[in-house]
Amino acid sequence: MLDFLLLCLATASISAAVPLNPPLQAVLQSPINTAPAPSPLTAYDTLFQQIRESESPRTFVGVLFESSSSLDMPMQYFEFPLGERISPLEFPMLPLHPAHARIVNATMRKGSRKKLLSAERLLNVICLAYRKVGGGGEDDEHATGLPLSTAEARPIWWLVKDDEVDFEDPLGRWSLAGREVESYECI
Repeated sequence: MLDFLLLCLATASISAAVPLNPPLQAVLQSPINTAPAPSPLTAYDTLFQQIRESESPRTFVGVLFESSSSLDMPMQYFEFPLGERISPLEFPMLPLHPAHARIVNATMRKGSRKKLLSAERLLNVICLAYRKVGGGGEDDEHATGLPLSTAEARPIWWLVKDDEVDFEDPLGRWSLAGREVESYECI
């Protein structure tokens, strides 16, 4: 124990005698900035900033997602601009592996004003989920372990009257067949 204390005292006296690099010394002696760093705007924030500044009204479709993947949020609400294809890579809050989805509402926005659209207008909305596919053929089959059929290459679509759609049912109409979602769109 005594040897350890002597070693500590010797190291402290040597390090005190060795001058620090001036830039490093300035950094070590400067006060610590405890203010949080400003968060960068996400693509979602940027999109809505453009919409707020726009003079023309835009329609949005609200979709509620449930996910069983540990990589995604368990439940997420997202508003899709009508007629725009949106990628989960651009908007990380969108699930790559959704378990279920439900169209819940449609709104009209002009600037900061928001108006809920009628149920009749909502009945005409179709939402699509495009499955992620490779170059096709063996490369895609090898990457997922599943053969790519013509039906799987088409997007999955659903309506408000379908209520909650199940993307995980392998025999269901809305099955993702084990693939990630490349993009979403509501039309």
